[in-house]
Amino acid sequence: MNVILDLWGVLVDEKKMNKEYNNHAASILASRFGGDPARWLDAYDMAWADYQRRFRATDWDNKSWSDVVGELDVRLITDTLDAVGVQWRPSDVLSFARNLEFEVVSSVARCYPDVPGALRRLKEKGHEVHVATQAGEWNAIGALEGSGLLKEVKAIFSGSSQNASKDRKRYWTRVLEKIDSPTDNCILVDDRPDFLEAAASIGIGTILMDREKRTARHRLPQFVGSRMFTLTSLPHYVERISHK
Repeated sequence: MNVILDLWGVLVDEKKMNKEYNNHAASILASRFGGDPARWLDAYDMAWADYQRRFRATDWDNKSWSDVVGELDVRLITDTLDAVGVQWRPSDVLSFARNLEFEVVSSVARCYPDVPGALRRLKEKGHEVHVATQAGEWNAIGALEGSGLLKEVKAIFSGSSQNASKDRKRYWTRVLEKIDSPTDNCILVDDRPDFLEAAASIGIGTILMDREKRTARHRLPQFVGSRMFTLTSLPHYVERISHK
């Protein structure tokens, strides 16, 4: 089977990333440009909050992921530099922003302890392991490299490679085109119900990853096929459904 795994929250520790990302980015910027790291952190925090607000407000049915995220990535850097009073600008702001993101993510990313064994067992049984993320390709590669998982993955699907938001049907249609596999030979594990719903809408099997045990079984949406708290039982589950 083609086992498609979400990156942040399923493979890689999202809480650690959220806790440490901005502080690490601010430290890197302070080391390059000088100044108080606390001031850089305040500036980056404000710019990041604006980034998230604009991202959430985007009409993804009428906007390109690449265009929107490219604009937001540039704005994140220029707003941060402006807030600290740095007039210098890189010749390619977008590349600067994404190189910074890669540097931070590859330093911060750590996989959950259940992940390496589960991926090894899936591959031993002949299943293909893919990663699907809302983030950009540079983010995904940085996270997988930093967490030691890059060599375990056959393909990476990202917001940038699909040029679509992960909660849109076209993201998953393009995933299937690249995998070149029928939907009944694919299963997605994700911690976001909206992403699972989009994948289920074209027939991909779904598993909700609920590491925090927040969702009662009787409250699972109809489009969720199963629920897991870790990846430990995933290889057995995949073997069982692949032999039906």
